Amino acid sequence: MDNLKNTLKVTDYVIPAEDGVFYSRNDPNDIRFGVSLRSIINGSDSDGIFFGFDLDVVRSVEAPGVSDPGPMGFSAREVCEIADVAASDPRTRIIEITEVCPEFDRDRLTSKLAANIIVRALAKETG
Repeated sequence: MDNLKNTLKVTDYVIPAEDGVFYSRNDPNDIRFGVSLRSIINGSDSDGIFFGFDLDVVRSVEAPGVSDPGPMGFSAREVCEIADVAASDPRTRIIEITEVCPEFDRDRLTSKLAANIIVRALAKETG
């Protein structure tokens, strides 16, 4: 199993933004990713949006309970920020969470992250 296969593809997609708006690994408090994601979504004329959270894209230190863990990828904070964006858009129809493998999890970190995404989505939806 190649531990970098999935996460490097995500990194290649996200980081190359010329103006550095999407994501900066150098600043853990950088919130520009969510702002940029909102601008992309707001530019869509779609009636419905599907958000899929494949937790293989989260760094293995924060989500070890996946089928293909890797050291690079999104932080749990960033995934929760994306969940907030997804839940706050009234066009969101589906929020899916995949690749949670409890038998590989350590201290239920991945399961807790999945639960956090669900709670954040429900809190935005109802509140």
